Amino acid sequence: MFFIDASNEESLQTTFASIAKFHQVGDNIDTAQLWFSTLSESWLIIFDNADDPSLNIGQYFPKIRQNGCIIVTSRNGSMLASL
Repeated sequence: MFFIDASNEESLQTTFASIAKFHQVGDNIDTAQLWFSTLSESWLIIFDNADDPSLNIGQYFPKIRQNGCIIVTSRNGSMLASL
């Protein structure tokens, strides 16, 4: 389970880079997304505080999600329309 601070672009990029570094697969969002896509075990990403509709958090979703789930939390009801 991974909690991602989705309140701004910088925190999204920093968190994904940290995930990639921790799992020794790289140091950026692309390598973290690829790592999620290759996992055979189940995973969950929670994008927390996704309140800014101008921020396209969908671009941060791993490209292949056959073994994973994504939850987005927001206090802004219009965020649903931007996903």
